[in-house]
Amino acid sequence: MQFHDHLPEKNCPPVEADIPKKMKVYCLIKNDTPSLEDFKSLKERRPERFFDDPDKDCQSCGLSVFTDLEGIELAKQISRSLRKRKTAEGLLTENTGEIQNTPSNRTGNTHHTWWPLKNINPCEIFNVVNP
Repeated sequence: MQFHDHLPEKNCPPVEADIPKKMKVYCLIKNDTPSLEDFKSLKERRPERFFDDPDKDCQSCGLSVFTDLEGIELAKQISRSLRKRKTAEGLLTENTGEIQNTPSNRTGNTHHTWWPLKNINPCEIFNVVNP
C-alpha cells in the first residue's frame, strides 16, 4: 500500500489501523460537491504544525470521518467553523486505505481517522447527503 508523502515514515498509519471491508463513513465538506480541498489533512493544511506525540502527529496526517450521523452533529455543535458544512457519505473498502477508531472527548466514539491511499480520489467516493 502506498500512502501520501506527508505521512511520517514510521508507524503511520499505525499497526492498530484496520483495512476496511465495506464501511460507510461520513465527513464534513464546504460545498454541495466534494472537492480535493475538503480532503486535505491537518498536516497538509498546516505543515508547520508538529505534535510531540507520534500518534497525534500521525493522526494529523489522516482525515476525520465518523461512522454515524450523530458524530457529525456532535462535531458541528462543538465547532463553530463546522456548523455550515455539508455532510458527505462515502463507502470505504479494502482498496481505499486504512482506518482507526480515534475517539475523543470532543468528537465522541464514532470518530475515526482515515489514511487514504495515494491513488485514491476521495471526491469519487463521497457524495453530499444533505445539500
